[in-house]
Amino acid sequence: MPLKNKSNRARKHPSFNRASNAQRLRRIEEKRSAYIDSSFENNTIAPINEPDLFTRCDKAAQTDLGGICYLTYSEFESKFKKCEVAVQTDPSEDIVPEDVVLQNNSMSEAKSLTSLRTPQNALTAEEMSDLPDLCIETSIDCTENCLPGGNFLCNLSHMIAQVRQLELHSYSCNFGGTYVFNKMIKCVLGALSTGSGFSQEEEKFSVMNVRYMSKDKFASCEKLTSEVMKSYAEEEMLKAILDEKQLAESRGDIDSDGYYCITLIVDGGWCKRSYGHGYNASSGVSVLIGMSTQKIVFIGVRNKVCLICCAVANGRMEKKDHLCWKNWKGPSTAMESDCIVEGLLYLETVHHIRCTRLVGDGDSNTIAKCREKISYGGRILKVECANHAVRRYGRAIQKLQGNTTRFSGPTGIKGRQLLKQKLMKLVKGARNAIKSNAINNHNQPLKEAVSKLISDLRNVPNHVFGKHENCGIFCKRNIETDNTDYSVMQSSGLLNAIQYEIGRTLVACSNTLIWNATNNPAETFMSQLCKISGGKRIDFSKSGGFNRRANIAVLAFQSPAQQFHEKAYKRIALKSPSTPLTKFLSSRRNRYLKQIQRRKLFPNSKKLKLRQNATDSNYGENVERPDVPKQIYDNLMENHLLKLKVQNNCDIEAETRGQASSERWRYERSLRLSSSFFKEIACRKTSTKCSKLVMRIVYDRDLCNAAMKYGLANEEIARKQYEKEYATEVKICGLFVDKHKPFLCASPDGLVGDDGLIEIKCPYSARFELNLLEFLIAKKKKK
Repeated sequence: MPLKNKSNRARKHPSFNRASNAQRLRRIEEKRSAYIDSSFENNTIAPINEPDLFTRCDKAAQTDLGGICYLTYSEFESKFKKCEVAVQTDPSEDIVPEDVVLQNNSMSEAKSLTSLRTPQNALTAEEMSDLPDLCIETSIDCTENCLPGGNFLCNLSHMIAQVRQLELHSYSCNFGGTYVFNKMIKCVLGALSTGSGFSQEEEKFSVMNVRYMSKDKFASCEKLTSEVMKSYAEEEMLKAILDEKQLAESRGDIDSDGYYCITLIVDGGWCKRSYGHGYNASSGVSVLIGMSTQKIVFIGVRNKVCLICCAVANGRMEKKDHLCWKNWKGPSTAMESDCIVEGLLYLETVHHIRCTRLVGDGDSNTIAKCREKISYGGRILKVECANHAVRRYGRAIQKLQGNTTRFSGPTGIKGRQLLKQKLMKLVKGARNAIKSNAINNHNQPLKEAVSKLISDLRNVPNHVFGKHENCGIFCKRNIETDNTDYSVMQSSGLLNAIQYEIGRTLVACSNTLIWNATNNPAETFMSQLCKISGGKRIDFSKSGGFNRRANIAVLAFQSPAQQFHEKAYKRIALKSPSTPLTKFLSSRRNRYLKQIQRRKLFPNSKKLKLRQNATDSNYGENVERPDVPKQIYDNLMENHLLKLKVQNNCDIEAETRGQASSERWRYERSLRLSSSFFKEIACRKTSTKCSKLVMRIVYDRDLCNAAMKYGLANEEIARKQYEKEYATEVKICGLFVDKHKPFLCASPDGLVGDDGLIEIKCPYSARFELNLLEFLIAKKKKK
């Protein structure tokens, strides 16, 4: 029958109540403590010796735990707190509490965990009630790290095996020295992949209150990382080379010498931004990308600085053997062409590959160096990048729009304002003309296709300014005609200037623009390199830093969306990446695929950025360019002669009166050989170069020196003086063009009668002379 309390409510037995059970155990412990205290007061506890204690402990361990009790001196000291142990007066009691049973640290592997007292197998309250009370104390005057004393029971074979294992460990241990943890290498790889360096990483970790590695350790990890990434990048480039060879073989692009013929996209860059004028970078890189695979097959890096060599030269360090990264002594502008030549020679000698078509941006003298230093350089066809050709055309038009000296007056101002509004339409129209006339194969283009492209490019300004007579079916306004803007542009001379720039920048390379090839893959690699090198804001060119980052940029280009980190992790850690890295790579891959799909559905229409460059003969617009092919040259010459033919030369003479003050006179004169240059052309030796003479004829500069101003100011005075002296009339005339040979012209200063002409000269050096005849005779004698 269950127990009843005063409220006649059934209550549980205390053994079923956890709180009551814990309280009962606490009371038992208090009673035992009180019993021990009373025993001390009555002197009923006697000390025992240490050997006797360990013997009794051993018996207790064998009886209760079923094994040997191993004790260390530190455990003994921490448990007993005293060297003298007091037990109950009856020494025959061979009972020791569970606190005494301890385990030796050196033999913990050989001891079973089931032999220890744990909260699961602890003694129950009933068992504890049968045990006698035991009080343990130790003295306080024990010194630290003292050797164990007394007798111990141990397994001798196990102890000898452990001693032998410790001795052998000293021979086989690889820990220490220059050992570097994999996590440190991966930390440095993350810094290099994101464009950071030691300073940025140290600051970032310090803000997170995490201690970062030292600068020397970072440098050593960077070297280890660079070796892994360099071998990885070389393997990826080798795969791309083999794929290019396989595709060339499938197409049948093999020359008579047995070499595989491929098309390469090339470009170069530096470790710092030039901003169009600062071409003095310490390091430069060039990349060669296969057209078929869109993969990198070679990169070349040039360094002008070695940190250790500079320290030795400045006396800050003694000369020592080191890995010198300096491999270039020339100008920074020539790094690109030299690296490309090295890559072409490497492909020819090592992989039996020749480059027959080279797609580039045309801002360096690469093709000239290739034809000079490569055996088959004469057969390399320079393919102009369509984007860069249109960009140069846009910059040329922008210069025309800002030329206030050449296009002055009300008509010139109105024409320049109109050109500013229509500038982007001119650029986009030229780009669309190239796209619409593009052919797919890289064989020799048809002459009709090139001629159609040239006619479309020439018609772009007419279409933009309202004249749609020659527009094709793509023009929706081919019926409408608005001659207002067209007449303004023609009268101001801007239309003729635009046509000239089209011929110089687009028509001259129309034989390769017909393929609509671009070097966008090379630009993508340069953007990856810019990101990895910290936006080119930090100098990583010393001690091979730019080489390391160029190799990582190769991997980032070959495996888009940072997928190269998976294989790089396996090479460094020798295992597959964990969950955080796999999730990151998966998200980047999905975002990359969505971006490609979005671009296909909604192609972006970004405005072309026009920039101006101040360059030298190695880089920019002033580089040495190869001659145009004979087919294109004949086509250009034929078009030029047809353009020079005139129906009535009197119209040109009437429109060009005023000569230097007339824009039409300057334009028509630049297209022909004038009488002022005829003597130089007729008497020129065949060995004399004609480049400077051609520049003077075609690109005549506006000279506004004191002598020219003096001559223009006094020309009218001299003409009136002649009329007064000889009692005749001098008629002002313009430019005369030969009917049968329209490439010849003359522009005298005036006409005298029906068969006479006059040429006026006002020498600046004789401005203070009273007798001009005596001055001229004296000057002739001096010569």
